[in-house]
Amino acid sequence: MFKQTPYTHSIDFHGQKLTLETGLLAKQATSSVLATMGQTTVIAAVVVGQESHADYFPLQIIYEERLYAAGKIKGSRFIKREGRPSDASVLAGRMVDRSLRSLFDPYIRNEIQVVITILSVDEINSPDTLAVLAASSALSLCGISGFAGPVSSVRIGQSELGLISSPSYVEQSMSDLDLVISGDGVNIMMVEAGGNIISEEIIGEGLELANTELTVLNKFQNDFINLVPAKKTEVVSFAPAQKYIDLFVKNREYWEKAMYTGPIKMSGNEAYNTLIKTLFEDLKNAQAKTTNEQEFLKLKADDSLYEKEYFQIADTYTEFMGLKPHLEHAIYEAVTHIVRDNIITNDKRLDGRKLDETRTITCQTDVLPHTHGSSLFNRGETQVLNVLTLGTNRDAQTLDDMEDFEEQTKRYIHHYNFPAYSVGETGRYFGPGRREIGHGALAEKALLPVLPSEDDFPYTMRLVSECLGSNGSTSMASTCGSCLSLMAGGVPIKDMVAGVAMGLMLDVKTGNYKVVTDIQGFEDHHGDMDFKVTGTKDGITALQLDNKVAGLTVEVLKDALTKGKVARLHILDIMKQEIATPKTDISQYAPRVAQIEVPFEKIGEVIGPSGKIIKGIIAKTGVQIEIDDLTGRTLIYGKEAEKVNEAKNIVLSLIKEYAPGDTVTGKVYRLEPFGAFVKIDGSEKEGLVHISESSAKGERVKDIKDIFKLEDEVNLKIIAVNERGQISCTRKGVE
Repeated sequence: MFKQTPYTHSIDFHGQKLTLETGLLAKQATSSVLATMGQTTVIAAVVVGQESHADYFPLQIIYEERLYAAGKIKGSRFIKREGRPSDASVLAGRMVDRSLRSLFDPYIRNEIQVVITILSVDEINSPDTLAVLAASSALSLCGISGFAGPVSSVRIGQSELGLISSPSYVEQSMSDLDLVISGDGVNIMMVEAGGNIISEEIIGEGLELANTELTVLNKFQNDFINLVPAKKTEVVSFAPAQKYIDLFVKNREYWEKAMYTGPIKMSGNEAYNTLIKTLFEDLKNAQAKTTNEQEFLKLKADDSLYEKEYFQIADTYTEFMGLKPHLEHAIYEAVTHIVRDNIITNDKRLDGRKLDETRTITCQTDVLPHTHGSSLFNRGETQVLNVLTLGTNRDAQTLDDMEDFEEQTKRYIHHYNFPAYSVGETGRYFGPGRREIGHGALAEKALLPVLPSEDDFPYTMRLVSECLGSNGSTSMASTCGSCLSLMAGGVPIKDMVAGVAMGLMLDVKTGNYKVVTDIQGFEDHHGDMDFKVTGTKDGITALQLDNKVAGLTVEVLKDALTKGKVARLHILDIMKQEIATPKTDISQYAPRVAQIEVPFEKIGEVIGPSGKIIKGIIAKTGVQIEIDDLTGRTLIYGKEAEKVNEAKNIVLSLIKEYAPGDTVTGKVYRLEPFGAFVKIDGSEKEGLVHISESSAKGERVKDIKDIFKLEDEVNLKIIAVNERGQISCTRKGVE
């Protein structure tokens, strides 16, 4: 039987065999690559479709986890097929997307779909960075003229010995740094990081180490690509001709008069939109003056026309009648040129701020009356309401992700909502999209290093960020606001965290650039970088780089980190004016909690036969009780502090060590012919007063009821405790 031999290339990368392969699987796709590192395997399949009528680049990156890759079956009793993507899968897909998108010609109008499927996962090698490698190789094999790849991705961690490349899952779990970088060894396209308060200097060293590793990986990719016969895939690009862009750049004063009048929004700015509307009304009027080529040529020669530039820029009548979409893109490029040039050459921003100046910031805590913690954070036109809810351990989120080889729970959860009204638009409302999940995860990652341990603060914490107004950097506003809400809610965080988005204007031809602090929406839209930096006064807790050009140097990113630290410290100072330290107590509306360490051998006494004892405590006090069967750690939750303390005292009495000779108080709750059963010291702990020990004077008693009645409280002395913990008491000699 004929067996096709695939094209394969392998290297040793940090003791693991790294292989790229094509030609055997998914042969009906435009291209496909199977990537394997150790025993982790992913396949990336690319299909270049037909020209789309969309006015944007229709690139779609799909990252699919398969539970079989980790030898798992879905935990639901009723549904065993994988359902909607997990948050981890969405975040990995976004990471791949951000690594690749800036390398494409943004004016390509063919649908391009990259589907990445995780086929096998070992407990050493992460599939996300391998997915970038596979997707980049597959796209390079397509021969798309508008793709400037390849690009590779590497993870950097930190051990006691220093920075390490490609850490295993075990090494990641012990690392203070999780830094993922995509690039080609010279330029960096994507950065994603979480860190336990890492200095800017260490991050810079991590970027440099990553560049060394990426050089090796990109050479490996290029060697593989050169093994495979070259192919060419034609795509349609709708890039505007330079003459259209020059038309608007030439009249830059006209644009600047409208744009440089105050805070600008990417969409919805009245002055800017009015200008666009006027331009296209002029074009429409010009097109109405002619119906054929002859009339067009006649008017083209008329230098007195108000709309003369529209006639003169077009060479033919057909081009003239189809100007609008070309001019729309030309306006974008022209405005980008004007905004970039003004910043690089003149340090001139749209709203008049200095390059290192943040927008006006205001913040307020306790804005909602009945929540567990709340804050309102305003930065310019960006406004985010943050709300904290405290719950019990039972409220923690159980994770069933492909890469969770053991069951994991999450006690800190951050959700982010971005309604259409926040940008003055209408919209359809579904569940959270990839952007909402990504922004929530970034704000969550930013605060994780400063959260109290579960022993110190045994609560589940859920933060929700409601974006009420958006003009850029809502994820950083969510980070700042969440920190304020935690403090207002009495969560004893270790330090305050703030975030800021750093931008960049880059002249690709000269290499000149300017870093811009706290970018707003318009600067983000027309700029070259959105570099989100969060941290405390002492270091960085999270990073996220979205890049608009084909890569940035390490020096540019180091510059942005340095300037970002100055801005972060400024924002922290403003936040401290509202609340400088966490409140000493949680909200009156939050559940109260008590924590007890029950000795392992006493767990059975607290629970009782068939749960009788613990159920009785719950019924009596109305609290929730959670006992760890392995450690004995016991948590008692309730709405009222008094009830929680009552339950705590009962449990403490149950685990109290009693010895012969101890004096106790017993409450009679059951009478039998042979004696009386009592509850000791107001607890659920039982003791027996045998009939022969029931008389204080040692007299013979014929009927126990002659001595005790139900509910009697009597002073007793313990005379014996057997190996099962059962207590015998006496009244003899006790007053």
